[in-house]
Amino acid sequence: MIRQHLRQAWTMMKQHRLFTGIYIAGTTLSVTMIMITFGVLYIKFGPIYPEGNRDRMLSIKKISTTQKVPGEMDIKKDAGCSSKLAEMIKEDSRYLDHISCTDRGDRKVYLSATPDKKSKRLKEWAIYADEGFWNVYTYKFINGHPFNAEDVKTNNRVAVISQNTAMELFETTEVSGRHIYVNGEELTIVGVVKDASPITEESYSALIMPLGLSKAEPWQHSKELDLTWRYYIRATAKDATQRDELKKEIEEKLARYNAADTTRIYSLDERILNHVESQFDSYGKEAYKDFVKEIALMVAAFLLIPAMCLSIMIHSRMEQRMVEFGVRKAYGATGGSIVSQVLCENMLLTLVGGFIGLVISIAILYNAGEIVLFMYDSNETLSDKLYDIENFGAPQIDFSMIFSPSLFAAILIVCLAINVTSALLPVLIKMRHSIVYSLNRRK
Repeated sequence: MIRQHLRQAWTMMKQHRLFTGIYIAGTTLSVTMIMITFGVLYIKFGPIYPEGNRDRMLSIKKISTTQKVPGEMDIKKDAGCSSKLAEMIKEDSRYLDHISCTDRGDRKVYLSATPDKKSKRLKEWAIYADEGFWNVYTYKFINGHPFNAEDVKTNNRVAVISQNTAMELFETTEVSGRHIYVNGEELTIVGVVKDASPITEESYSALIMPLGLSKAEPWQHSKELDLTWRYYIRATAKDATQRDELKKEIEEKLARYNAADTTRIYSLDERILNHVESQFDSYGKEAYKDFVKEIALMVAAFLLIPAMCLSIMIHSRMEQRMVEFGVRKAYGATGGSIVSQVLCENMLLTLVGGFIGLVISIAILYNAGEIVLFMYDSNETLSDKLYDIENFGAPQIDFSMIFSPSLFAAILIVCLAINVTSALLPVLIKMRHSIVYSLNRRK
């Protein structure tokens, strides 16, 4: 039966080329726009290298301190987090797998293979991190190994560099054990990782060093406070749905800590953010809700408008096929078989248009990803800040970001939705008419 339906559908496509061309073009346009949107969302928020744990990653970027001054109004300030706070959160936590403190410093560093200032130098961002960094993020080592807890504890002068940095400075990735000079100071390379894309701004770096090697100054009022410094805390949850339980656990730990000091109070103030929310943290949770609504409206528009146009075309086409339906009914065909035939025909057309749309969307994302991301970011659709091209370079999109099971599943769902939305209603309306009515439509 299915083979017969497909054969009839193929014959119909060849006989009605104008209808076929318009239908495929409409489907291609719809699928292209939706797939570009899905592709950008996946690149921005999906689990891509080296942020493969985005679906369960949590961030704490700030902690509030309320200082109590006798006879005066309480003074409340925000500051970055400290390693001590991270240790407190991790200790005996029932909801976290791993936790890490990270710091980008406050300026780029100069990298070279020799101390000679005339040798080739690169000016790049560095990340300072603890040993938990390698568990929170999913870096792949192509040479050597990550630095460990002892290196962080003793501030060993070691570093992990990116594959591109190794090639630029040493023309090989087999550099474990060799030395690199950071602002003229010597460090030992312990590992080389596969390059990350600048799109992953939180983890993209040419150089990763132990946390204590950072010379950046803490926030002004962080020097005298135990739980504040200048770090971001990243953690992976055992279950991302247990964020409220985790927040309660951390608040209980802070309450016990605050009980020992009556002069100041530490609090999180709703600042445990998932990866998507962290992109809108400057505007709060309402911005995240607005983002969800905006994306839903965009997808609905890209899906429903072409589907409505195709539905009108199919309705007109069904009017011309009333006699055919009447003859088939007269010879015993059921309404279900006719409906399945029409759906099969339109599904074949939709799949052709969907495949073309998928190819076009991949080509656009791969070759013009910078423009596409700018268009989405420029009106603060995907985050509360523009992509920082000046500091991180042009966004790079590789095929591993585009070819994913999630995107392929999305294209199938979109094709099915377009097919059912555009074809089912017109044919059901026509199927209500009697055989006599259908046979007399040619008169």
